[in-house]
Amino acid sequence: MQSRLSVPPRAGGTYLRRKATEVDLSLLEQIGEIDGIDIKQLIETINDRIVHFDTEENRISQWHFWRLENSTDKSTLDEIFKESIIPSLEEDFYVDLDYKNWKKVYDVLGDGFIEKEMSYEKGMFVYSIKNEFDYSLLLRCQK
Repeated sequence: MQSRLSVPPRAGGTYLRRKATEVDLSLLEQIGEIDGIDIKQLIETINDRIVHFDTEENRISQWHFWRLENSTDKSTLDEIFKESIIPSLEEDFYVDLDYKNWKKVYDVLGDGFIEKEMSYEKGMFVYSIKNEFDYSLLLRCQK
């Protein structure tokens, strides 16, 4: 029997990056919390911010989290953000200038995930992905 979070066969990365036209976060209730992080609340917060800063079409779906079904530790959650969520947001917010898409990723995820530093040489902010994520900063600063 296939689980409700499992990725369908031959789906690949394209399936995970598809637009979240139907987001069913009730599927994440079976995961609950990981190291005190309420997964459903985390994704609801991210999706609220995505809708606020961009469009409903770019919301994060439950399909990004299929790996949490077998491994419910924080390192797996971190990998999902590094390998799936952040690249998806970067792709969704892509514009010609690298600066603007990273600014939107920063606006959605905030200081807990993205480092923002002023580059006086370039005259603009430079963004980079943090090595360790602080999920509490995102959950504390809800829209």
